[in-house]
Amino acid sequence: MNKIKLNNGITFSILIITIVLMLILSIIGINVTINYKDEIKLRKFNSELEIVSDRVNVISKKIELGNKNYLDYGREITTDEQNFLKDRGYEKTEEFRLFDKDALEKIDITGINQNIFINFNTGQVVSKDGITIKGQTYYVLSK
Repeated sequence: MNKIKLNNGITFSILIITIVLMLILSIIGINVTINYKDEIKLRKFNSELEIVSDRVNVISKKIELGNKNYLDYGREITTDEQNFLKDRGYEKTEEFRLFDKDALEKIDITGINQNIFINFNTGQVVSKDGITIKGQTYYVLSK
């Protein structure tokens, strides 16, 4: 009589292959999550700078029309801060003013939690704090 051997259990090799596949899928999932979080941080950073930039453009137009009140908001920047801007290629750094959260609220910008250099004459907006993603630090709007 022929005996048929049924294989009802999982063999050791199938178990190892399953574990390896699960590890690979876990690593892929972790990398996707990390990249997604970095992308969210960068989008939030860009959104905040876009909000500030839009408001600065409106204020710059008001200044052109003679409303000089805005030029007193924020605070003058220090020599070190001017050098910070010069190191990033900005000229006329003496025209920049530094705005913290409270100063930004005075010019009707809310919800921004970073320090920002603003030049109302040129409309330039530069983050003092910046954001570092994958070893690269961003200070202005990025694509």
